This record gives sequence, C-alpha cells and structure tokens, in this order.
Amino acid sequence: MLKKSADLVLQGGVTSALVYIGLIRRLSRSYGFKRLGGASSGAVAAAAAAIAERTRQHSVPDARHTPGFDPFKRLSEFAVELAKTDARGDTRLFNLFQPQPATERGWAILGAGLRHWPGHKAAAAAAVFGMALRQYPLPALLGLLIGTLPTLWFWARAAHPFDGATVGALGVALLAGLLLASVALLVYALVATLRGLRANHFGFCSGLGADATAPPDLARPPLSWAFHGLFNELADIKVAGRPVTFGDLWGAPKDDDKDSREIDLQVITTCLSLRRPYRLPGDPGVNPLQGFFYDPAEWAQFFPLPVMLLLDQAQVPFGGPPVTNAAGVVLRALPEPRYWPVLMAVRLSLSFPV
Repeated sequence: MLKKSADLVLQGGVTSALVYIGLIRRLSRSYGFKRLGGASSGAVAAAAAAIAERTRQHSVPDARHTPGFDPFKRLSEFAVELAKTDARGDTRLFNLFQPQPATERGWAILGAGLRHWPGHKAAAAAAVFGMALRQYPLPALLGLLIGTLPTLWFWARAAHPFDGATVGALGVALLAGLLLASVALLVYALVATLRGLRANHFGFCSGLGADATAPPDLARPPLSWAFHGLFNELADIKVAGRPVTFGDLWGAPKDDDKDSREIDLQVITTCLSLRRPYRLPGDPGVNPLQGFFYDPAEWAQFFPLPVMLLLDQAQVPFGGPPVTNAAGVVLRALPEPRYWPVLMAVRLSLSFPV
C-alpha cells in the first residue's frame, strides 16, 4: 500500500482524457488515490483511475484474480490503443463516436471537416462541401439547376451570345449561380442535420451503435460499450459481466461518512431542464437523483445491456402513485447510489450535444 495519497479533479475536453491517462499512470507509481472527480471526458479518466485504484487495493466482487494484473498499466495501454489508426487514417478514438441513422449523414459531413481541422482550414472547408455533395446529391443537383438554368436561358436569348462582353457576363452569372447552389446545398444539409439531431435526442451519437439492440462489434465498439469493457477490465471482471458500481468503489457499508468510502468518485452533470448542475453520486446518505425517474426503453438507447440489467435488478418499488411521461409510459425510480453503475454516472456527464 502506498503511504502517500493524491486527490484528482479533472475537467472536460474530448482528447484531454488521453493526457490525463498518462498523468494518472505516472502519479500511480508514487501515490494512491482516495478522492477523484471529473466532468465529461474528465469523468471518464477519473472513473478509470478510481476503478484501477480499487483493484490495486482490494479486488471487487466477481473479479477473476488474475496473477500480476496491473490495472494502471492496462489503462495506459488503452490510451495507446485509442491512438491507433485504421485504413482511412481515423483513430480508434474517432471511431468510438458512431452516429445513429438520423444523424449519420450530418456526422459524415462533420467528420470530414474534423479530419483536417484545425491545421488545414481550407482543406476542412473543401472536405465539408465535398461530403455534403456526396450525402445530398439530389438537392445539390436541384440547386445547380436553379442557379444556372436562368443564366443559360438569358444567354441563349441574347442578340450576340458570343460577344466578349456577353460571354464575360455569362461567366460571372454562372459563378454566382454556382455559389448560390453551394450555399443552398449547405443550408439544406444543415437543416436536415438539425432535424436529425432533434430526432436523436439532440446529439450526434448516443454512445451505442446504429442499432442499440444489436450486439456490439468487438473490433469496433461504440463509445459506451468501449468504456464498459475498459471499466470491467480495470476491475478484472469479465467484459460481458455486470458493470462496476459505486458500491464496489466504496467497499463494505460503514458509517454514514465520506471517510468511510475507500474510493470516493464524484462526477458532474447538468440538468438542462432545471438549469442546474448535479454532483453524482453525492454525499453519503444523499441521493441527488431521488426525484428523477427514467424510461427503460429510452435509456436502452444510451446504456449497454449490462447496465440496464443491473438497474432493473437493483430497482426498488416506488411508494407513491405511478409516475408517467407525456406518452403515458410508466417510469422507474433509480436505485440507491450504491447500486449505480459507474458508467451510468459517467455517461450522464459525458454528452454529445449540438
């Protein structure tokens, strides 16, 4: 057991997690971790560090007890794996973000620009336009016809169509028509993408694949499945097993005191409806989500099956009358924070909004 301890609070930023993992690996050689916190990608790194520290100190239930297993080494290996590229030059980190059908074309356009941004802005702009042309060829053709046909019609009716001035004016008019057609194409792509975002809970990627009910492709897992696998690997639990919970980090129930938690992980999320942040899982004896309910069918679009199964097994009956949403679906209350999957809280902190 390391005598020195360190507390970590990590802010967000998609690629920051890769930097944090290197920092955590280096600190783990001299320090043990007691309290960790984070938001967005910082929540991912903080959760990974908390699980790795718990495994180093004590095995969690269902662990395989692999001889010589070093969770912090495995964490650093995961960061290296995220930097590997495929045949297209996309990193595994980029491939974790897999859009749903409603946002697939919009994500393709955005991704085309991200492959060149911010180093080559002109190339990024050209890539965005080229991908928009590929994704929406019919609107592009219609815009081209609307932008150029009137010019060609007036040119054909000109008294001297091959006069130098007439040809020059024709060229300017055609360029203006092409510009208008290009603007129309990008506007159409933007409107279609915004509609797709609204149909996809205002995010490009839910964290699961295009078909949330389909088993993940282990060679190319979507984000939520990849993090579920990582967290279980760090806990030395089978990837297909139950997810790591906050109770696993805290250890056996003790007095209602912060210091009784062997590892205290906190993540930050924001409820846009109430316009206020929440700290999850909060202080001992407090359930910050006690007044919230969830629709299992809706949450199944965001969380891997093991998370949904654990929430279903750990749910407690709600003492009041049934709570329903606007569609009349009966909602469920969340279990006590001890039974929350760590991935659930991390995913609530890690969002992909517009």
